[in-house]
Amino acid sequence: MSQTAKSIKKRSELVDQVIAMLHTFDFQEATVRKICEVTHISVGTFYHYFHEKNDLIAEILGRIDIYLAKQVMPRLTHEDEAVNLVEFGSGFAQYTNGIGSVTGSVISRTEFPLPSTPDTIRAEHERLLYTLPAAILRRGREKGQFYAELDVEEAVDQLIIALRGHAMEWSRRGRVYNIEEKILSFMRLYCRMLK
Repeated sequence: MSQTAKSIKKRSELVDQVIAMLHTFDFQEATVRKICEVTHISVGTFYHYFHEKNDLIAEILGRIDIYLAKQVMPRLTHEDEAVNLVEFGSGFAQYTNGIGSVTGSVISRTEFPLPSTPDTIRAEHERLLYTLPAAILRRGREKGQFYAELDVEEAVDQLIIALRGHAMEWSRRGRVYNIEEKILSFMRLYCRMLK
């Protein structure tokens, strides 16, 4: 295994350990020193892999793209793109119900800056979280399954804002209801609005 591959693997293992830790600690309470203590690394090692705590947050939040690639994309095979879009939402909900519960907690309880410059917004929109539903919407528009004047980028922005809102609301309410049912209900309504 190359040095780069070992470094990537170690970084990923550290993120996994922090995610496990966040099931018992609030991210605000998880100082770099506490993270190092729980993961059994030195502060220097932490800063070797992450320039700051926000880099760790970004890594945690980016995990959904990996999940979408491995777990959701293979399921998007239906001829009806509305079915595929609901399946995308279902995958988002399943992710949220698992590792995403930590992610929702991190987002709702930190001051992690959202992309706000043209470059960072463009980079965010290149993530699979955005490109996957965009591809579904484009195919649906081309097949005549969604209305012809559909602004795909705006529809995706609104979808992701709504899905993130569901994840944060569920997290902030202590996960007291079934997030998968709630998101599926929303996705069906969303798809009806696109027709």
